[in-house]
Amino acid sequence: MHSKGRIKLLWIDREDETIHEVRYRKGKLISSNYKQITNGEVKRWTTIKFDGKVYQVDSDKGKSTFTEAPTYSIASLYYYFPKNLSRIFYEVESNYTPVKFTDPNTLDFKTADGNRNIYKYVNGKLNEMEFHVSITTVYMKRI
Repeated sequence: MHSKGRIKLLWIDREDETIHEVRYRKGKLISSNYKQITNGEVKRWTTIKFDGKVYQVDSDKGKSTFTEAPTYSIASLYYYFPKNLSRIFYEVESNYTPVKFTDPNTLDFKTADGNRNIYKYVNGKLNEMEFHVSITTVYMKRI
C-alpha cells in the first residue's frame, strides 16, 4: 500500500507519505516493510523478517525479536473481514493491540502510538475508515 496526503491549515503545511509492503504465506506473516515520510524526511520505519524460527525486527526504535506468527494484521483489514478477533498485529510497532467490535460490522482499536482506528464493513467488505491522529481525524470511504 502506498498513500500520500497533504494538509495546509493555518500555520501547518504538512505532507505525509506511507509505504507499506506486507507478505503472507500460508496465512502467516513472512515479512513487512513500513516507512512514513513527513515533509520529505523519514520519520518512522519498521522492517520485520521471518528467518525460519523467529521474527527479526529492525526499526527506528531499535532491534528486537518475537516468535508468535501473526495471522491477522492491520494490513489484512483492507482485504478481509475480521472474525472473532480480540487483538490484531500492528506491523508499524511490531506488536499486538486489543480490538473491540462496537457493532457486528465495526472494528475499533487504539494502537501503541496513541492513534484510534475504526474500520466499518458492509457485506463483508471494507467500506469506511476513520483514523484519529494527534492533529486531525481522517475519514475515508470506498467509492
